[in-house]
Amino acid sequence: MKTDARGRDAVKDALKSSSKRVAVRSSPGPTLELPGGETRRRRRRRRTLIVPWTIYRYLGVEILRIFIVSLLAMSLISTVVLAFQLTRSGIRLGFLWPILEKSLAYPLFFSLPIAILFSLTLGLGRLAGDLEIGAMKANGLSHRQIAAPILLLATLITALSVYINGEVVPVIHYEKGNLRDAIIAQLEDLGQGRNRSLLLPGRVRLFVERYDGHRFRGIQLELPASLLRRLKENMADETPIPVPQSRGQPGTLTLFARQCELEISPDRQRIYLNLKGVEILAPQRVATHNQSDVFRQKYSISSLRLPLAFFEKGERVKDRSWKELFDYVDNLSERIASTRSSIDEVYSSLNSANAPDSGELERERSFLMGELKTQRRRHHRAQTEVHRRAAFSLACFSFIFVGLPVVFLCERRSRLVPFFYCNVGVVLPFFLLVMLGALLGERGLFPGLVLAIPNIFLFAVGAFLWSRVLKR
Repeated sequence: MKTDARGRDAVKDALKSSSKRVAVRSSPGPTLELPGGETRRRRRRRRTLIVPWTIYRYLGVEILRIFIVSLLAMSLISTVVLAFQLTRSGIRLGFLWPILEKSLAYPLFFSLPIAILFSLTLGLGRLAGDLEIGAMKANGLSHRQIAAPILLLATLITALSVYINGEVVPVIHYEKGNLRDAIIAQLEDLGQGRNRSLLLPGRVRLFVERYDGHRFRGIQLELPASLLRRLKENMADETPIPVPQSRGQPGTLTLFARQCELEISPDRQRIYLNLKGVEILAPQRVATHNQSDVFRQKYSISSLRLPLAFFEKGERVKDRSWKELFDYVDNLSERIASTRSSIDEVYSSLNSANAPDSGELERERSFLMGELKTQRRRHHRAQTEVHRRAAFSLACFSFIFVGLPVVFLCERRSRLVPFFYCNVGVVLPFFLLVMLGALLGERGLFPGLVLAIPNIFLFAVGAFLWSRVLKR
């Protein structure tokens, strides 16, 4: 009996010890300590973090290299075209070098989104064509992990584009359109010669048959239509220069003169042309039975003093920074509200029984209506500029949002297939929609909405393509 009791106790002790062993073996991994004092789960986390950061660095370097090359190529092409246009207009290349150096950054507002799309389709397309994307997925990386560093890079470039479009490009646009230093430096160093074209303030072109310093003979002057009204306001009332009133008239006014003496104002902000023996060819439109014909009416003036002023900073909407542009929009909104209230007061005066002079009130009303129309047009133009800059800045992200799934869906094809698809299906529709939106916005058709449509379209296309990628 004692042996049986001892045997049962031994079996119970063995079962208890075996149950303890099983419990220890079935316990989770993190409770087992390694010799280095580190659990298996922590080491596993370290291993999974090392591989993606190495790949992220590899993807970033591959894309940034092509991005920088594309950006420099587009900037150089734009600078060469600008130099060709300005030399054709009459400025020597030696006076353009300071402007050309700064103009390298001018095309950044549209070249940034195109360059990052080029770098994505060419860089990531090469990796897909060499089966490197397939190797990453075979090692456990998903499409989201591959896209994460590229989307982060696109976000940073979008923020950079917002700063460049609002602070850098307006300054360069003003200097590019003004050209004050280059024009005055060339006029002060004319010397003597024959048959030369000169570019003057406001994009006015002057052709001279003979010149000796600031004295010219045989003058032909082309004035753009955009400057005619401005010049008319700065000249004497008796100067009979006709200003085209209708939209259908041609855009230039041609002046011929026997002699001219050029003056530069002391503040170097204005140039005066003292013309003698002037003949003006003004375009006039005449309506016929079937169509309207244009002929040039000739005016003769013995002498004319013509002022040409450089554009002032902020005079054009594209020359304003973000803060200046927003302040300008708010100022126009206040002026529009004030003009409307003045028109309402005139209407109430006309409708009252004791109106002092209805004719004077009618003239005031027509003047205020013209002012209101001008202010609305400027307000629409300023709003269009705000949303146009925002559209180009956001394109840096929307281009990548569409380009990534295109590369993933075409990874088994040629490396140039994503590049072709993105240029045809992303760049071309975006720029067409932006140009159409700018035209409609300047006419007052909801500038914020029509200029948001290009990016909304790209995000919708990108969401559809991403759904196809994630279903794979």
